[in-house]
Amino acid sequence: MAKVYSVVFDGLNVSKSDFFFIMDKLGVNKNEINYLDQPVPVVLKDGISLKEARHYADVIMAAGGRVSIIEAWEIKTKHSIINNNLAISSSFSDFIICPECGFKQYKNILCIRCDNKFL
Repeated sequence: MAKVYSVVFDGLNVSKSDFFFIMDKLGVNKNEINYLDQPVPVVLKDGISLKEARHYADVIMAAGGRVSIIEAWEIKTKHSIINNNLAISSSFSDFIICPECGFKQYKNILCIRCDNKFL
């Protein structure tokens, strides 16, 4: 089973106006740029290959943004593959930091890095 990834926008290292200007110069669609103007973290892309995730991350970082690439899960069914539903998040309450290894991830029963069980 192929691994799939999600790209999560974590905030800015530059001013918002500089970031939007650079994203525009990089040719990013204005609707996509405006989508980033909401509370972080924001899932930008979900269920994509690592190569594609790195491409998105490179563009965001080149414009002065911070991103995370996280591994998503796939569940094979008889007729299709369903990605773990990593819904667009507008709140830090949708995330958890593993007390064992410190990995930031969407709330889950187990840590995807160290298999620590959350309460």
